[in-house]
Amino acid sequence: MSIYIFIFIFFGLLNYFFLKKYIHLSHRLNIISKPKIKDSHKTDKPKGGGIIFFVMILLFLKFCFLYNNFKDYYLIYLLALPMISIFSFLDDIYDYKWFYKLIIDALTIFIIFIFFLYNEEDFIKIDKYYLFYPLIILSAIWFINLINFTDGSDGYLTVFTIYCFTLNLFYGYINYDNLEITKLFFIMIFLIFLYYNKEPAKLFLGDVGSRLIAVLFLINILYDYIQYHGEALKLWLIILLPVLLDTGFTLAQRVIKKKLLSRHRDHAYQILANNFNHNKSIFWMTINYLIFILPSIILISFNLINFYFIIIFLIIILSLQIFYIKIKYYA
Repeated sequence: MSIYIFIFIFFGLLNYFFLKKYIHLSHRLNIISKPKIKDSHKTDKPKGGGIIFFVMILLFLKFCFLYNNFKDYYLIYLLALPMISIFSFLDDIYDYKWFYKLIIDALTIFIIFIFFLYNEEDFIKIDKYYLFYPLIILSAIWFINLINFTDGSDGYLTVFTIYCFTLNLFYGYINYDNLEITKLFFIMIFLIFLYYNKEPAKLFLGDVGSRLIAVLFLINILYDYIQYHGEALKLWLIILLPVLLDTGFTLAQRVIKKKLLSRHRDHAYQILANNFNHNKSIFWMTINYLIFILPSIILISFNLINFYFIIIFLIIILSLQIFYIKIKYYA
């Protein structure tokens, strides 16, 4: 464990250095997000900072390999992340059409799915559930774009990612005495990125950051499913519920208005950021995770409450909040 403490300090300093240098480089290369009518920032900001996550993950996996701590499933990071990370970084620069983004998303999901299907005996059995495969792949593509849409407020997606992996790590340790080192590493690099991404942001994640985060979620959801079966899916549903509901209601709102593909800032967290400040949206999320999500996970971990009761309770509480924000503050 002592070697990991040293390595985490080393990688933390390296991550900080890379991010600082990238900010200067992005200005020189004009990798800049210019403010648009619907954007909350009013000045030019460097974007594409998520490419540093990709570099740091590759370096960390290299370290794991050299120290003979490279688990078999780590290979999926090397297979799935390069294509979507490099393409999304180029997209941050050149702004490709959505059609090409969806193709890359689909190819990435296909790689992940095939990897787990043929490398893990406990994954979904091909002779039993093959009819669900297209639905699973389409849901995963939707999930990538759902997370991408969550990147619309300074620090919001970064903090959300930190909360998700922290709670998932907590659950695994409490219930299975499993402290997953990669999840600790993810938390560390996102905490350091938050220094540059908090309001007022000095650096944006970009599509490369948000899409990479979505793929990290998907890989860990599938891996946890293999490890812990249905319990893992229940846990991830609770952890992701605030964003799933906010995005779900906003999608329904856009469909009703027949403005599905137009730019917007209709998410509850965006409304709070626009009407108050970016920290207000993070505060709202933090309160929900501290008061509702964390206690729910603790109760379920010790079998003190029925999962379906708690999920219905959370849906009602979070939905009421989202409706209130949209009704009271939506312009």
